[in-house]
Amino acid sequence: MAGKSFNWKSFFDVATTTEAAKLLDAEYGEGAARAAIEAALLANLDGRPEDQRFWTEVAAKLEPRQLH
Repeated sequence: MAGKSFNWKSFFDVATTTEAAKLLDAEYGEGAARAAIEAALLANLDGRPEDQRFWTEVAAKLEPRQLH
């Protein structure tokens, strides 16, 4: 794999929203939804609407679990 060029522009090119939610949950625990929301906000500020939609969907998958 060394020497191969990765042709991806965003996290959603290499992971699904479900995978990203699981990764954030493992890394941030109770703060996972907040991390996803912050990523969505930064994507919005950077003018990356596809990334914003991706992270908003990730946050939506995490928030219901964390509200209970």
